[in-house]
Amino acid sequence: MSERFASHERELCEMFANAAHGPRRNGLFAVWLILRVSGDAIAESGLSERARRRRSEALARRLASLNLPDALRSSVRETAELTTLQSLNVVPDALRDLIPTVRDTLGVRAAAVLTAAADEAAR
Repeated sequence: MSERFASHERELCEMFANAAHGPRRNGLFAVWLILRVSGDAIAESGLSERARRRRSEALARRLASLNLPDALRSSVRETAELTTLQSLNVVPDALRDLIPTVRDTLGVRAAAVLTAAADEAAR
């Protein structure tokens, strides 16, 4: 787990463990993956462009294999791309843009975790 979002990642892991198999559980996993990669990107800000591109491609491949709720699918992909390829200043805003969709598809608790992570990223 990235140090930056460790508590948020743990909370999402708890939610994931308690969720039934299916699109909701996959959605929680996708949000966890995004937090993990975002936290790592912030911690390893000196990554080369090539390394960031490879990380983005790996994340995109993993997200593409998940059965996500339709409303969440495009938002997750867009956020993943922004948080891995763009400047690190984009991470808080990219995470915040995902919050309404997460709230609608995964619930208030998952949205609260993502809100706290976005606030943490902004510091």
